[in-house]
Amino acid sequence: TTGTQEWSQTIESGARAGITISDDSLYVSSYNSQTSVGEVFKVDLETGAIEGHTGELVKVGTYGLTSTPIISEDSVWINTYKEVTSSSVETHLYEYSLDLAEQKNKIVIANTTGGSGGYYASPALSPDGKLLYISGNSSIIAYNTTDATIEWETNLGLSYPQYRTATPVYSNGVIYLVGHAYVNSVTSKIYAVDAVSGEIRWVKEGVSTAMMSSPVVTDSVIILSSSTGLNAYNLVDTSATPVWSFTGVSGAQNSPVVAGDTVYYTTGKNAAYGAFVYAVNATTGESVWTYDVSYSSV
Repeated sequence: TTGTQEWSQTIESGARAGITISDDSLYVSSYNSQTSVGEVFKVDLETGAIEGHTGELVKVGTYGLTSTPIISEDSVWINTYKEVTSSSVETHLYEYSLDLAEQKNKIVIANTTGGSGGYYASPALSPDGKLLYISGNSSIIAYNTTDATIEWETNLGLSYPQYRTATPVYSNGVIYLVGHAYVNSVTSKIYAVDAVSGEIRWVKEGVSTAMMSSPVVTDSVIILSSSTGLNAYNLVDTSATPVWSFTGVSGAQNSPVVAGDTVYYTTGKNAAYGAFVYAVNATTGESVWTYDVSYSSV
């Protein structure tokens, strides 16, 4: 609350995934640029002390471990991705104890040729904690955490490296997933998949997205970052015409977040465009405020 630094802890380098908070601990994915090893660390929230780590989960030259850990009851779930060749990917799901001392399970989700890569795709969890929704190849999979079985698998028809999937989002019985077009961002796709059956409800084709960002969903729209701002789409049909659009400076690549009636997103910090934080009305797309952090040390 005071803005003063409580503690600091060096966790390898180059981490590209989010941090998960559970009880009094942080779970942090890492990437060591010297060894190319990615793993997960558990850190005490109050002191910053390292309480445990998984050891090597994946070894990728430029990406490391880019999945944000998911906590479900007494397990930590981690999705890993590895590009084996230019057209072949491997995706594994790991289950660890909360202290990261025990690897409970390792499940092969995909080892495919032509699969859609999910560099930054983390699992999504159902509200009851029983199902994990995992993307990262040409399919989305519902994995039952109780009996270690795959409930359903739905082929999205995406091909790698033309498309790369982002983290799926659960909302009101539907899984929303973006297939990012790697070469031309305005030809990306949004999928709405039934969370129980795996049936595809609709697909929006030809939407504009920021590479690797995940959407946020409100009661009425799904909102995605684009290279120039935000676009909101309806939740009911295949229309790829935005309900509203907001234009900021170029360089947006982060996933937006929603709090109340406001959606927030940031742009990357670069010399050409600067760096900004935007607050936008989630219903109308009108600007609420803009904060320039171009010359900040943040």
